[in-house]
Amino acid sequence: MTALLALRDASDEAYLAWQARWYETARPEQIPPDGDWTEYGVLAGRGYGKTRVGAEWLGREAYEDPRSLPRAVIAPTQADVRFTCFEGESGLCSVVPPECVRHYNRTDIVMTLTNGAAIRG
Repeated sequence: MTALLALRDASDEAYLAWQARWYETARPEQIPPDGDWTEYGVLAGRGYGKTRVGAEWLGREAYEDPRSLPRAVIAPTQADVRFTCFEGESGLCSVVPPECVRHYNRTDIVMTLTNGAAIRG
């Protein structure tokens, strides 16, 4: 994990458990390379886990640094953003623990985390 947190509340505990689960189950090539990245992309075939990798990376980045650059999910259509990248089985709503989410607006496709970070679709 890239940051050690002083536990403040239940969302921090949920965050640490979430990250431990991901790092235990992800294949080595699904873990982003070290470095201070503002963008991250994966070019791979069906079944690789691209949606899951993106959701894990973006969720972690938003939770660890709420004041960094704005976050946006990009997909071919708005329906893909909502029904795959946010609400799909490997999307942000499935990956980010509920304890870390303050609000999810389905209409505007915006997830706000407990630390104030917003992820927009």
